[in-house]
Amino acid sequence: MSESTPALTNPPKTSWGLLGTPVFVIVAFVVVACGDARSPPGVGHQVSIDKQVWLGGLEGRATAIARMPGGGFVIAGHLSTGWAVATDAQGTILWKYEAPLDEKLTLRSPAFSHSEFHGVVPLANGNVLLCGEEHTTVDKVVALITVLSSTGDVVEERQEFTNGDDEYASSSVARCVQWDDGVALSGTKRDRASPNTLTWVMRLDSNGAKQWQEISSSDAPLFNPVATSDHGLLVSRLDTRTTETTLIKFNAKGEIEVGSAPIKAGSLYLMRPIEPASGLAVVGHSGLSNTYQLLTLGERLEKSEEPRELKSFSLQEGFGFRRPDQSLVLFGSVSTQSGGRGAVEWVAKNGEVLAGAVFPQILESLTFGDAVPLSSNEFVVVACQNAYASRTHGLFMSWITLK
Repeated sequence: MSESTPALTNPPKTSWGLLGTPVFVIVAFVVVACGDARSPPGVGHQVSIDKQVWLGGLEGRATAIARMPGGGFVIAGHLSTGWAVATDAQGTILWKYEAPLDEKLTLRSPAFSHSEFHGVVPLANGNVLLCGEEHTTVDKVVALITVLSSTGDVVEERQEFTNGDDEYASSSVARCVQWDDGVALSGTKRDRASPNTLTWVMRLDSNGAKQWQEISSSDAPLFNPVATSDHGLLVSRLDTRTTETTLIKFNAKGEIEVGSAPIKAGSLYLMRPIEPASGLAVVGHSGLSNTYQLLTLGERLEKSEEPRELKSFSLQEGFGFRRPDQSLVLFGSVSTQSGGRGAVEWVAKNGEVLAGAVFPQILESLTFGDAVPLSSNEFVVVACQNAYASRTHGLFMSWITLK
């Protein structure tokens, strides 16, 4: 798989770097995959990384990106506190927000964050909703929802106690996603009277007001909320005792509509549909054999095809999308002679690799945060490079095209 070395070009005269030295650099390059062991020659498919924008020396982790109605983007993440950055459609920074830091609160480790944002969703009124958690004491974490205006000003900040009950030890929002004209949140809670951690799902309306919340009796954590074409919400539930995962589908009222048979996978990655479509594609990971398999499920979450192995590609801390032709776009990593490298892979419905692109070596220690489709062939992905010795340490936006 070939690649070109990017050049740092066009630094503006005045700009800033979030949580770092003021600097803004645009990196432009193309990576084309063809004719290697993972990209069969002659098929005419390509994955190109058309442009990268470096947003400065942002440290920590990017967790989510959302496309705004005007064509720009909002990115969420965290370091010592939660943060959000808005850009225009080309990646030029418009505003930034950093959650307040309680200087009187000293946590047990410098590695702990006072607050974290795990998701971002645009609201119908033009505001932006951020979800996550914050420490209120050394030992207590509470679910956090912050609403910002279109210019980055705080409209509302609230702690979510499960069902309004303060008799809890902790609560957290693991993820929030667009669900029809509202917002779906999934998270966990733990009561003072019980050592078990319970899971919950919440639905907000188009302006961020709570509509309902359902608490599960299971202590198996929920992951990967994905909205479906029939107004449902899919989540994966991991049983840590058996290392098996099941899929659960909620209807718009918060009722469990259907559940899948247990899938022998310690990690399950739900492919997000770019356009409404029937069925579901998931990628399961077996920790024992360190293999990834593509599974195709029907509307009732039944297995519709035999699993197919995905070779030489890792989705650890990654994610993927399902295109209208049922091919997949995977964001993860591959092993190279110089170590693990961030990569994008385009995979056909039958598991055959159509094409792929590996991020250049200059971007070592790259961690993908999230991506948003612009169309079925175009994506913007946000990632953090955590190699402190690198001059390009920080947050990147990358424009990906399938050809």
